[in-house]
Amino acid sequence: MVAVVVTHDPGPWLEETLSSLTASDYPSLAIFVLDAGSAEDPTPRVAAVAPHAFVRRLPENDGFAAAATDALTSVQVTTFQAPCHD
Repeated sequence: MVAVVVTHDPGPWLEETLSSLTASDYPSLAIFVLDAGSAEDPTPRVAAVAPHAFVRRLPENDGFAAAATDALTSVQVTTFQAPCHD
């Protein structure tokens, strides 16, 4: 299972979200953070809370749907979870 977290200039919720995912007892849960063109690289923040998470940065923000589609085509597993901000 891969938990996909799409970000763009994430607020303080990022650490809380990642902490919840790292505390999960789901077996072999991987965390994939896809950043959609944030002004500041979130990689250090991700690494501080979820050191085994994979971070991919897109050069610009083409919207949530485009970023989520990019993430899902980058993940090669049969099960994934992509929480939405709404």
